[in-house]
Amino acid sequence: MRAQGKGVSEFPANPLRARILAREFERKCLEARPPLSEGKYNRHDHINKYTSTFKDAKKRFDVPRNPFFNWRKGKALPSSTTTDLMGGLFGEDLTGKWRSRGVDSPEQTFLCALDLISRNNQPNCSEVLKEADEILGAVSSAVCALIPRIPNLERPKFTSYRGSKSLASSVNRKSSRYVEWSKKRPVAYPFIAERINPYDSVSPLCASLMYLVKPNNQTHLPYGLAQALLLDVISGVIAAYIVMLHRNPSELQTGGLVVDLYRLVHRLFLAETDVSAKGAELVREVFYNRFPEFSVEADELIARLGGLIELFQGFIEKSGLFSTEFAALIDPVNPDRSADISQWWCV
Repeated sequence: MRAQGKGVSEFPANPLRARILAREFERKCLEARPPLSEGKYNRHDHINKYTSTFKDAKKRFDVPRNPFFNWRKGKALPSSTTTDLMGGLFGEDLTGKWRSRGVDSPEQTFLCALDLISRNNQPNCSEVLKEADEILGAVSSAVCALIPRIPNLERPKFTSYRGSKSLASSVNRKSSRYVEWSKKRPVAYPFIAERINPYDSVSPLCASLMYLVKPNNQTHLPYGLAQALLLDVISGVIAAYIVMLHRNPSELQTGGLVVDLYRLVHRLFLAETDVSAKGAELVREVFYNRFPEFSVEADELIARLGGLIELFQGFIEKSGLFSTEFAALIDPVNPDRSADISQWWCV
């Protein structure tokens, strides 16, 4: 994965990284030192009084006023040194979670996938393809380790079983991607787990999409796990689409599973972020054609995907943006404009 640059314009998702990082830092400061009930709240003054008079003298630092507001607006990216200081106050790696580029967490991976699929990207074919491969490998491997293969849905309702072996890959990945929820996750229906083919990096994306919509009748995914898995599904589909464009561009004209998955992701999460009439039609088309074993009534399926959209919007709200503002900022490639895609990706 290419290293992060110094400027906000280095990568398309950097404004999003800066906005989320600044708000995450402010939220932590407010939790540690809530504002007084009297008087007008001054965002910068309140935070700076907390950071510059911190009880641990080794951690004290001043938050520059103008840069701070530029971070919140996505106009500048904090330096790694400053981000380390910000995270050091709370014993957290804010640099690794939000500023750096990599595949160690679903959030970080998702932002890297946005870098690749944005029209603001000027892709070098070898670099983009390498990063897409890395994202796809990390996501597929994590999903394989997450979804349980135990067929008994009644006992236990939840399991900590580690699932199938990871996909073979040269990517050096941490095994604790979903460790926070490893002991509390619904058992998958057998047909969902059977979707996973260790020799096909796209099949885990199909399994995880079905797992998000229907783990089993007794239980539902915890909120944090569902959001993390949703971000990984979106990232993996973006990466698979890019790999397809580079290695099998004929699929763009003939259609195929990867094309359908990206059309779904683009319509529901990256562009409209709503289940409109056209979106509902696309949902039915993709699910009933690609996942014939998936037995859910159309209205229930639309409702469950609407819940996933709310999960995604919850993540976007971390940046202080509305869904339409997010879509305009990233400007993702539209899968229905084949001529533009062919020219843009030099296929």
